[in-house]
Amino acid sequence: MKNIFFIFTILCGTAYADTFSVESAKKLMYEGKRELATEIIITLANNGDLNAKYHLAAQYYIGLVVKKDINKASDIWKIACSAGHQESCANYAVTLSDLGMHQEAEKAYLYAIKKFNDFVSMSNLSTLYNNNEWPGYSPQKAQLWKQRANDIENQSKNE
Repeated sequence: MKNIFFIFTILCGTAYADTFSVESAKKLMYEGKRELATEIIITLANNGDLNAKYHLAAQYYIGLVVKKDINKASDIWKIACSAGHQESCANYAVTLSDLGMHQEAEKAYLYAIKKFNDFVSMSNLSTLYNNNEWPGYSPQKAQLWKQRANDIENQSKNE
């Protein structure tokens, strides 16, 4: 079955990507059909689906079905972020921080905040500034971003 799916994917390319979705792949994942779900995600991602890229990067980040590879996850999230996928921007910054590239992570968080007013990036940036092992350690900046994140969260609750 797996070989038939693979051959079908190669022959149909983009047309196949229109038949399945990230949601159908997630359903298969929950049903324990992880390899098939991953093949669908890879096909969709290769055909430009930003949500699929986001999920594929998450799989590389944690090593689900694919070999764990934080660098590959970071690269995929960077591409999706650059194309406008908000959640990928915050995750891209997280991987940079995980890789010890804290100044680049700071820039990525600030980009996501500027572009999307991203609550998660504000919260994560607060945590980064609050890390006393980081050269950019700043409790004042940490508090500022924590407050901005709280303000955004409170606004969304009131809407």
